[in-house]
Amino acid sequence: MKVILLSISLLLLSACSSQYSFNSNINRDAITDYYKAANVTLYQHDQTPSAPFSNIAILEAQSCQINHNDPAASDIAARTKLREQAANKGANAIIVKRCMEINDPSSGCISQVICMGQAIKEIKQ
Repeated sequence: MKVILLSISLLLLSACSSQYSFNSNINRDAITDYYKAANVTLYQHDQTPSAPFSNIAILEAQSCQINHNDPAASDIAARTKLREQAANKGANAIIVKRCMEINDPSSGCISQVICMGQAIKEIKQ
């Protein structure tokens, strides 16, 4: 009886081990770019990084609500864009100096937030 049960189990398991291929529309490079900002540490203007660092660049990013049914512009979206820019420059951290809401109808945005920051490379010891 055990032999028959074992044979059936092996037969069922071997049926599941076929060479299946998986195709996806997800691009590996797009995933890497999507998560790139997660590798950049965010410091506020009143925080000082604990490790020594070197300056990379001064950056500016904006969040813009173009249409009424779009999400409102936010500090969070502008800071995320700052982190993406910092990662593209080779920085591993950014010190956000200032974020401000701009009310300028000529900009083409219903609501707009602009953030400025200093991209830095922390020297990990």
